[in-house]
Amino acid sequence: MSKKLLYGLGGVSFKLGRDSMNQLVNPVFNIIMGLNPLLIGFVMMGARLWDAITDPLMGTISDNSESKYGRRRPYIVLGAIASGVTFPLIWYANSDWGQGMLIAYFIVTALLFWTAFTIFSVPYESLGYELTPDYHERTRIFGIRLCVNQVATLLIPWLFAIAQWDGFSNDMTGIRVVGTVVGVLLMISGILPGVFMVERYRNLAQGQAKRTLKDAILVPLRNRPFMIIAAIVLMFFIGSITMEALGIYVNIYYMSGGDTKAGAYLQGLFGTVVAVSSFGGGILVGFLGSRFGKIRVLQGMILLALVASLLKWFLFDPDAPYLQLIIAAMNGMATVSFWALTFSMKADICDYDEWQSGMRREGIYGAGAAYIHKLATSITYLIAGGVLVFTGFQQELGGGQSEETLFLLRLSFTLGPVAFFILCLFLLRFYPITDDKMMEIRGELEARRNAV
Repeated sequence: MSKKLLYGLGGVSFKLGRDSMNQLVNPVFNIIMGLNPLLIGFVMMGARLWDAITDPLMGTISDNSESKYGRRRPYIVLGAIASGVTFPLIWYANSDWGQGMLIAYFIVTALLFWTAFTIFSVPYESLGYELTPDYHERTRIFGIRLCVNQVATLLIPWLFAIAQWDGFSNDMTGIRVVGTVVGVLLMISGILPGVFMVERYRNLAQGQAKRTLKDAILVPLRNRPFMIIAAIVLMFFIGSITMEALGIYVNIYYMSGGDTKAGAYLQGLFGTVVAVSSFGGGILVGFLGSRFGKIRVLQGMILLALVASLLKWFLFDPDAPYLQLIIAAMNGMATVSFWALTFSMKADICDYDEWQSGMRREGIYGAGAAYIHKLATSITYLIAGGVLVFTGFQQELGGGQSEETLFLLRLSFTLGPVAFFILCLFLLRFYPITDDKMMEIRGELEARRNAV
């Protein structure tokens, strides 16, 4: 349990790095600074072109490295420190700058941060895949990690609300203080697994042929189970993160009539309930997975997320603003279980790859998984920016948005995720690694290793 908790603490940094940017970018650059939300979406999407190079490169470096400290751990420490330094820089943009200067500054600082975060996140993700060879223990490991992650989940929805505290001289001062605190937390929580964890397959991987950047790109693309899980993760992530990208606008402009502080409070409260309900999901999913199988439990959790999204139309009610917390509880349970199961299944895929190729390549698959997460986030914000433009949303109108704008915003917020969740259920039908198949693979791998 101590090792599970220690690995989970690194997940706090992983979640803070990935989701704090998502939580703050539109409120800061659109609502406060007036930058076009579609442009923000394009910048976030454009950063993925850079990640398409840096993520597989980092996976290759991680797999090929040999040192007395291991293949992953030195990069985890270095990346955590660099992420903590670069994250606060993003929020030192000045609202007096023109649109061109704002975009240029955002692009440069965002790329610096995402590069640093790649150095941390790819080896960290890869490390999790090799912590245990046990099929069901993997689900428990990632369930515990996601429980510990809720420390970050409790904080992230409140970041914008904290930044607007009356004790700060202005909104941007608050944002910069918040950004600095997040940077410090990124360092502290990210360094710990890099210093104290052990790499199980470090010796097994020594002497393998060196992987190339071409391998890092092509190997995951040729792995059918990985591509199916990657597509499911992409669809689910886009559907669920739409909640965060558009939810702040629904809470401010529909639920609170344009009052940013009241809307940020509701959004923070929503996130708190998500985090609290996630604790139960993170613990329960290990039991459910071993009893009913990973695939069945994953289907059930996607269905739960789908129902929760449909209920948004009825439970986001300005006359009863706290009804939305029912959705938050459902969403927390579904989301944390989804991530625990898919992380565990990606660890299984690394065994499947060794079964076929004879090589341990967690870094390559960690890079692919990390890239999918960031790609999905950017697609979400591109979609969200497009939706805001489509609905006729105008930041300068404040609480005076038209009825048509609010109707279209709510409709997109409710039905958009549903389409992606349906695609997830369809794709899951084609996933070939059942519980029985994985036990067969595990048996063959152990026999090979004992023979050597």
